[in-house]
Amino acid sequence: MSIRNSLPSSPQGGTPYLLQRPAPQTSGLVNLPPEVFLKILGKLSIQQFGVLNQTCRHFCFITTTHPLTFLLSEYFPNFQKTDLNQTDLEALKEQHHINSNVAKGVYASHIFEAHDETVTSICLDGQRLISSSGDGKIKIWDLNTNTCTATLQGHESGVCCLAQDKQRLFSGLHDGTIKIWDLNTNTCTATLERHDFLVSCLVLDGQRLYSGSLDGTIKIWDLNTNTCTATLPGQPGGARIANNGCIPITVLALGAKKLFSGSHDKSIKIWDLNTNTCTATLEGHNRGVFRLALDGQRLFSGSDDGTIKIWDLNTNTCTATLEVNKGSARILALGKQRLFSGADAGAIQIWDLNTNTCTTTVQGHKGYNESLALDESRLFSGSFFGTIKIWNFSAPHEAVFKEIADLLISDDSSNAEDAMDRFGRMPTEAKKAIYGELYSIMASFANDYPGCAEDAFHNQNGQSSTPEQRAQAILNYLAKRS
Repeated sequence: MSIRNSLPSSPQGGTPYLLQRPAPQTSGLVNLPPEVFLKILGKLSIQQFGVLNQTCRHFCFITTTHPLTFLLSEYFPNFQKTDLNQTDLEALKEQHHINSNVAKGVYASHIFEAHDETVTSICLDGQRLISSSGDGKIKIWDLNTNTCTATLQGHESGVCCLAQDKQRLFSGLHDGTIKIWDLNTNTCTATLERHDFLVSCLVLDGQRLYSGSLDGTIKIWDLNTNTCTATLPGQPGGARIANNGCIPITVLALGAKKLFSGSHDKSIKIWDLNTNTCTATLEGHNRGVFRLALDGQRLFSGSDDGTIKIWDLNTNTCTATLEVNKGSARILALGKQRLFSGADAGAIQIWDLNTNTCTTTVQGHKGYNESLALDESRLFSGSFFGTIKIWNFSAPHEAVFKEIADLLISDDSSNAEDAMDRFGRMPTEAKKAIYGELYSIMASFANDYPGCAEDAFHNQNGQSSTPEQRAQAILNYLAKRS
C-alpha cells in the first residue's frame, strides 16, 4: 500500500486530514521509519504538529527520543531552537506558543526610560539592544537584566539612524556626518564627512556602507579605507526638495546586488550595485515613502499616505495594499510571515502575510512609535517621548496575567482599559486557569460592588456562567470602577 493511499486527503487535494483519522487506522503511517514519517508530517502546520503529538503516542515517542534537529530544519523551515538545551518537542511547543501569542496580541511588556528625546533607531545583537536618540546619545542595553551598560557620547548633533555589525556601530547624524564606533571599547574610531544635510538612513553590506541623506544623495563607503567611492544622484524636482534641488532620501533597504531607496517624491528606486545605476522606479504611493522591508522577492513599503504596499520584485508590480488603522505607516518590522506596523496614534498592527490581513492591533506607547525592531519572540519599539517598550510574546500566560492584574488595580483608567483589552485576547484555557486569581482581585472591591459575585456566577437566565462569562462580569465591574 502506498503512503498516499494510507492518508485521507482534503476535498481540495491539499494536506491530508491526519488529525481527523481515528487512532487505530494510523498504524500503517506510524510504523514507517521516523525519517519518512516526518517528511510526510512536514506538510502540517506547527499547530497541527503539536496537536498530533498529543494524540499519537508513537509520534510523541519519535519526537522526544529521535535526533530530529536536521529533519525538522528541513521540513519545518521556520523551526529553530532559542535554547540548545531544549528537546526538539520543547522547541516546537515554544514556537507554537509564540506564534499563537503574536497572532492574538498576547504579551508581557517592559518599558525603559531610555532617552531625553525621540528614540530614532534600534539595533539588536543577540541579548544586546542599541538605541539612538535626538538627544545625541547612543545607549547599549543588556536584555538579560534590562539595564543600560554603556552610553556613547560625543555627537555634536542628534543621532538619526544606526547600522551595526558584530564589532562596529555606525551612527548617522543631524549634521550630515557618520561616526564609526568600536563596540569592544565603545569608542569612536572615525568620522565620515561628505553629506550636506541630515543622514536619514544607513545600511551595511560587509565592507560597504550605504548612506541616504536629506541632501537627496546616496553615498557608498569603502570601510577598509573609510572613503566615499560613489555617489548615487538624487532625483531633481518635485515637492519638499532639499536645498540642492534634489528630493530627500528617507529610507534604504539592501537586497542581492540591489539597493532600494524611498523618498519624499512618493516613489521607490531600484539601483543596480554593479553599475550604480537606477534600473526601475516603483510608483503608487500618494505621499512620501518612509519605511522599506525586504523578504526575498517581496518588498514592503510604508508611507505617509496611510498604506503599506507589497511589491513583487520579479515583475516590479504592487500585488497588495494594506490600509493602516490610523495615520501614516512610518515604521515597519518584518518577521516570519508577519509584518508589524506602527501608526501615529501609538498603535501597532500585526499582519498575517499569508492572507494580508491584520490579525490584531495592540496599543504601543502613549506617544508616537518612532522605531521598531524584532527578534524571534520579542518586538521592540522606540517612542517620540524617549521610551523603549519590549513586547515579549514568549512570556508564559501566568506572567502575562500578573501584568494584567497589576494594571487592573492601577489608578490610571487608561491602564485598566488596556488590561481588559489584553485579557480579552488571552486564549480560553488561560482564562480558565487564572479565573480564580482574577476573582480574588475583585474581592477587595466586594463592598463597593455587592452584585459582582452574583453576576459572576450566574448569567441573566439564572444558569451557571462559563469561566469566560465570570471573568467578563468581573471586568465589567472593574470598568465601572475606572
